[in-house]
Amino acid sequence: MHSFIGEGYFAQLATLWSQESSKASGSPHLHAENVIFMITLAKLFNGEHLHLILPVVEPLMTGTDKFKQAAAAEMLTGLLRGILPGPSTGPSKHERNFGLGSLRAFDVILAQAKPDTVSYWTSFLEHTLLNLDPRRFQPLVNWDIIPSISTSRATLLFHDEGS
Repeated sequence: MHSFIGEGYFAQLATLWSQESSKASGSPHLHAENVIFMITLAKLFNGEHLHLILPVVEPLMTGTDKFKQAAAAEMLTGLLRGILPGPSTGPSKHERNFGLGSLRAFDVILAQAKPDTVSYWTSFLEHTLLNLDPRRFQPLVNWDIIPSISTSRATLLFHDEGS
């Protein structure tokens, strides 16, 4: 199986998943079978193909094509759900490899968000964080929450009265 998944596999998979669907859908959504497939691959290979996946996914994330963004959201959702360990084990090499570069792409996504792409990234956050310990995805939680806390609110929240 390792030999089957080589350099071009994830690029071909992303091309396939980012094609416009012939089925008319009422609302944009992530395809559960795609997410589950990525979870399975990530667990099967213990995240060893991360270096092949991220260079394919990052350009899809920041592009303006909604179908490419959907493919990126599906791939990342499955990847994160499949590779990241529980909070008690500490950061894995996969968390370090995922890095903040991928998270910075979300700033671009939000800056160019359109009504038909927002639902993909909302679904990504929901599927990645919902009903799980947020410490599993600490870099993502920090990216999502920390910048939204204003300086004055942060001062109120973290100010130690005794100091």
